Amino acid sequence: PKILSYLWPLLLLGGCAHVPDHTASFRSANAQLRQGQYAPAICQYQQLERQGVRQPALFCNLGNAFYQSGRVGWAVYYYEKALALAPLDEQLLANRRAAQSQLPAPAAAPTPWPLPTTPRIWQTADNAAAIAAFSIFISSILYLVATVAKGRATAPRVLASSRVLLLVGALLLAAAGGLLWPLQQRAAIITRPRALLRSGPSSRARQIAEVSEGEKVSVQAYYGGWLKVQTASGAKGWISTLSAARLSN
Repeated sequence: PKILSYLWPLLLLGGCAHVPDHTASFRSANAQLRQGQYAPAICQYQQLERQGVRQPALFCNLGNAFYQSGRVGWAVYYYEKALALAPLDEQLLANRRAAQSQLPAPAAAPTPWPLPTTPRIWQTADNAAAIAAFSIFISSILYLVATVAKGRATAPRVLASSRVLLLVGALLLAAAGGLLWPLQQRAAIITRPRALLRSGPSSRARQIAEVSEGEKVSVQAYYGGWLKVQTASGAKGWISTLSAARLSN
């Protein structure tokens, strides 16, 4: 993978506060990476990360260092963090593809059709939001048609009421979306070659499956060093945080 040799400029509004210069540390880590000194390079890059540097170049080179040292799960993790900041960067996309090509293919996700017959389909956030939006839209149309049919004299009042109803519905959907969207976006990358999916947040819980290194899973909950996740194949269970890293920029 290509090494990026620059950091974006650090800008301050007002220009009065002091901004630490991370360029020297970044260049030093890059030199170590080019010389094959992967462990020291990773330490320097992660020190910059702990100091608050959030740059695509930093995360990309961290991914490169892990990739070259054979820790492909962590490489995918940092490429994902870099792509969250620069989603259209072709070099980042190529680096992630190169890393993922070294991993075993995860189990295919189940086809969404036919729909499951259990009530679980009504409990997911995206389906709940879609059902709410459709219900508000249909209710508003029926209310408008039924009331206007009673007489033209009531039409202005009905139109005003419909606007209020639609406004309230839009506000409710916006509030629901603001709460549900972050929950839908939580994810983690498996960073160990053999991660065990268990039935509960305990090393003594029953083993459900093994999850491949580098696989991206959705995170549903966190408890005492364990993540409740759902894999690409639809399996749900708990994985230790020692085996996965949460994506959060």
